[in-house]
Amino acid sequence: MPNAYGQDASPDGLTAAARGAATRKRIIREAFVLIGEVGWSRVTTRLLASRAGVKAALINYHFRSKDSLLREAAAAGIAELVGPAIDRMVRAGDPAMAIADVLRFLAGELTPAQGRSFLELSMRALDDAEVGRLMTEQLRAFRSLVAQGPARPDVEPTGLAVILVGLLDGVLLQRTIDPETDVDAAARALRRLLRAPDGTTPEEET
Repeated sequence: MPNAYGQDASPDGLTAAARGAATRKRIIREAFVLIGEVGWSRVTTRLLASRAGVKAALINYHFRSKDSLLREAAAAGIAELVGPAIDRMVRAGDPAMAIADVLRFLAGELTPAQGRSFLELSMRALDDAEVGRLMTEQLRAFRSLVAQGPARPDVEPTGLAVILVGLLDGVLLQRTIDPETDVDAAARALRRLLRAPDGTTPEEET
């Protein structure tokens, strides 16, 4: 029956619009996971419907095409992955610690499915203009932020940012291939590499 706003509410108290939005969000989330599990080209409407617990017709109702759905899932998934990393960079007081902490997060705290999804989208960006644009925007934004961090007066910050982001991607790839990759050891080594040449160092990690 209608609620106070004249909208039809379901037995769980949600309006039809709210339930539809929740279903759409669940479909997008499962699509991002499937991109990593089976690859972009192998995600089918039938497989996605099964994973999201909905009928295939509902997916066709919410999205124009499978590729448009996957592109939306890519945008939402990347934002979910990169957002916390950027937040850590912004809040960190020690630049070296910030980069090492982001390394731990991107390569150490992401689930295997999330890591594979990110790598799959990196490859998809080579052939899909929209995914390429999305990945380029995120990459440039993250590099710009990284360039403001590492306090090495003897190193050009923009070039160092390219190297550091490439390092993060490389460790993520290694951990995806070999889950036993020692990310903590990599983070400690990176902190040492980012020390100022005058010998000034942040307090040692315990």
